[in-house]
Amino acid sequence: MKTICKCCGQTIKAAKIQPTAVTDTLSLSTADAFKYFKATAPVEDAKFFLRHTSLLTADQVSALESLIARPPARPEFYRRLRSIQDAWRGLSMTLERAERRAAQTAEKAA
Repeated sequence: MKTICKCCGQTIKAAKIQPTAVTDTLSLSTADAFKYFKATAPVEDAKFFLRHTSLLTADQVSALESLIARPPARPEFYRRLRSIQDAWRGLSMTLERAERRAAQTAEKAA
């Protein structure tokens, strides 16, 4: 089913996250569980951000998808993820300020 934007009528593409193999972490030893979580943490962080944030641009979504598909070394991964998150925070804060200004203007007019 296609999701269509109510404002402009364009089709909204869903993020393409490939399902990964399920690992039973309860059956792992403590050392193996820590090793598993350390290895999968960067990709899981990116997947979580992609799933639970709105207002991502198409460029940001594609950058996150490429990070998930081909993760670079851990420091580079988190540098890229942080830059995407910072851009998202900036956009979110700008929109929140605009909404507050509009509400204040409406209060003054009333």
